[in-house]
Parts: sequence; structure tokens; C-alpha cells
Amino acid sequence: MPIAVPGVTNTKAVSAGTGTVAVLLKDGTLRTWGHDGWGNAGIGTFGGYQMKPVKAKLAGVEGVFMAGSRCFAIAGGQLYVWGFGHSRMLGVMNKHLYVPTLFVTP
Repeated sequence: MPIAVPGVTNTKAVSAGTGTVAVLLKDGTLRTWGHDGWGNAGIGTFGGYQMKPVKAKLAGVEGVFMAGSRCFAIAGGQLYVWGFGHSRMLGVMNKHLYVPTLFVTP
């Protein structure tokens, strides 16, 4: 039976990755929880788990998508990325991103 997640209301979209959940609220903020091994929560930490929803460090979010241990968000018409950085998936090599970071092509 579905249950409400305490602290998460007025939702607009949800995306789940490998052990991490990101919920976009109607006010343009994100709440994340679950595995934070590579900064997946987007709050500047890494390792362990966020057991309760936390506010990611990005505002004005228009869309969110999680893929594995990586998160992608559109804010202000620009792409932000964070989480697991190996395999060049985030456009960086061997560097995990612990907060939402503007994606810039070389």
C-alpha cells in the first residue's frame, strides 16, 4: 500500500536512480533521499545514506532525471549534473560532483 513521504508535498515530478530518489516540487526545489555515495543527494556530502528527504542545492528547477548514481536537472534553461563522475557520464573524468554543477561542454 502506498504511503506519503513526510516532508514531501506539492510534487511535480519524481525520478529514481540506483538507490536515490529525487522529487521536484512545484516551487522549483528538489528533495532527495537514499544513497549518497557519490554526492547523489546534491547537498555537498558523500557517503552513506540520507534517510529523510533533504533539499538539494539548486533552485528554479524545471525538470529532473536520475540515471544510475547520477542526477540531471534543468534550471533556468540550463543543464546541471551531479553524482557519480566516472565513465565521463557527467562530462568530467574521474571526478564526482557533490552539488548540482552547471554542465559546460569543452
